[in-house]
Amino acid sequence: MPMRVSFVLSVILAVACFATPWYSVAATRLLVTVVDQNTMAPVTDLKPSDLVVQDGKRVRAVESVSRVEGLLDLALLVDASVVGEMVQPAAANIVEQIGEKDQMSIVAFDSAATLVQDFTSSKRLLLGSLEQIKYGNAPRILDAVFATIDGAFSNTGFRRIVILITAGLEAGSRTAESRVYRAASRNQVTVYSLFVGGWRGMFRELAEKTGGAALNLQDMRKRTQRGPGELVFDLIRNQYSVTIEGDASLGEKARLQMRRPGKFAVSFLELE
Repeated sequence: MPMRVSFVLSVILAVACFATPWYSVAATRLLVTVVDQNTMAPVTDLKPSDLVVQDGKRVRAVESVSRVEGLLDLALLVDASVVGEMVQPAAANIVEQIGEKDQMSIVAFDSAATLVQDFTSSKRLLLGSLEQIKYGNAPRILDAVFATIDGAFSNTGFRRIVILITAGLEAGSRTAESRVYRAASRNQVTVYSLFVGGWRGMFRELAEKTGGAALNLQDMRKRTQRGPGELVFDLIRNQYSVTIEGDASLGEKARLQMRRPGKFAVSFLELE
């Protein structure tokens, strides 16, 4: 190599070294949903100063907050068990809310999960598929949620959402909850649960571990005049991308809390 070219390259490399910090600036990104528990509505003006991230004994600073945008790929997971027919009207109301370019599939579940309608933007096809659901066997919710998270989104590329609508009964799933959460993280899927009764704690944890929300349909009737579809889509469309300091994954017991006065449910899904 000629001496002049070698000298120029050396200068360029030296300048680059001085221009680049010796330390690595890295961050961790989360999908976050914040629900006002009094109104069941989303927080629509979230700011970095609103959130505290407690990761074990360490508090990690929130660097940025921005609204998540983009088209939706939604799997509507509908209870088709012996008690599932009671939630069919709410499922239809959810279908009515999809955007013109969003896509939705319908998965019915009792003791197993069955694809009833593949992804489409057609409300007519989606509503028609709801009418074809046959109700019968005992419900295995976690098995169905896992199967949907792990298999329904293989050909999708947009925001991946499961909307679970159920009477709330669980008849003994074989899938461990931890396996469901790992699948949600791996496939970047958020779960929003709408339920009548039953296993409230399970639905809350599904939301907390995947960045979604858990909504009791009976409470909804008391607290708001809005339909279940309007409410859940308002939450989905007010989901946030939150960046926190450091590139280390959050620990299993990490928590996000609101500084604002009031009662809030805060959930998150760590992005890979």
